[in-house]
Amino acid sequence: MLCFTRQDPLRLMAQALNGFTLTTAHTLDPGQVALTLGGGTNSNYSIGLAYSPDQALQIEAILEDFGSDDSVSAADTAGTTVRYMAGAKLQLFDQFQGDPVSLAVRLLAGRDMGQAGSTGVWNLDVPLTYQVNAQTALLVNPRLAAFGNTLTTGLGLGFNYYFAEGWQLLGEATPIFGDGRLVWALGSRYRLPNTAMYVDLYGTNAVGRHGLGTLVGQSGGRLGATFSWLVGQ
Repeated sequence: MLCFTRQDPLRLMAQALNGFTLTTAHTLDPGQVALTLGGGTNSNYSIGLAYSPDQALQIEAILEDFGSDDSVSAADTAGTTVRYMAGAKLQLFDQFQGDPVSLAVRLLAGRDMGQAGSTGVWNLDVPLTYQVNAQTALLVNPRLAAFGNTLTTGLGLGFNYYFAEGWQLLGEATPIFGDGRLVWALGSRYRLPNTAMYVDLYGTNAVGRHGLGTLVGQSGGRLGATFSWLVGQ
């Protein structure tokens, strides 16, 4: 059975950072805080804060304004303005501690803030990460979003490849069950030298970086960038 330590480059770089549309099965280390700032074309922007109060537990708060073209309606995204999301992730298995895979459960809830009586949205992810070797990780991410009478479900598949010092290549695709569009994302992540700061540059058709936005795809692609800073232990 493969077993990796916390000294592996990929583990150090991205153990607790989510992908562009998929969720990682890892959590922050206890006492660690992650600040994430993101933006992209079609007026998409977001800010996220995550904190780990204990081993294998992470709590999160997010603000995001989805960005989409005319192929996506307000009915698809449960609103058209800035929305909040809050929730937690619990890691159940950790490959770096000798388990066969890393597995977690993540639950987020929120709503559009610009409309009185807007519909609340629940998001559930069950991310699984398998570290093939020190350079490559594979991701399987069953997930759903529920609001009103709408249930959107998908199966996310992805890879994370450490191809050079400080650089990772990420590719993700989520087939949506029913009549939803395939959601995809492809790009790179760079760790600034001698820091715990990361910059993502990517292309995607997802209308957002978090929650329901990662399950709704527009007809064309758009560009995005994210800055992440890990602080603490």
